[in-house]
Amino acid sequence: MLDTFFTINATTGKPYTEFGGFSNSSHKGFIPTIETAVFLLAGNDLGERLQAMLLLDANHFFYSNHILIDEWQPETEPRGSKSLTLAPAVTGYLLFGALEEEEEDLSSSATKSKKSGKKEKKHSKGKA
Repeated sequence: MLDTFFTINATTGKPYTEFGGFSNSSHKGFIPTIETAVFLLAGNDLGERLQAMLLLDANHFFYSNHILIDEWQPETEPRGSKSLTLAPAVTGYLLFGALEEEEEDLSSSATKSKKSGKKEKKHSKGKA
């Protein structure tokens, strides 16, 4: 489905830059970037693209709640060229309908710790 984004621009002889995305040596398929998401949401409409970029801002709910993950890259690269993926827990939820128990427990513990302002300690009770 994403292979369409490998289309070559006949004028430049290069892939369309507005699609964003890339492939690498370990994954030959299309790896979407923030720029890919902006294109899918807004096409070439500049006003719509600016609105879409707000959805993909590093401080947006999607990132602060660990729904989307963008990969680290050097400061010299534009933010839009970062690869963009769903968090593994979200992918699992979309595919299988529920978060894994372990991830729910971690999320729950982190939320409780933040609310109380304390680090949560796990106590183990040994059986004699």
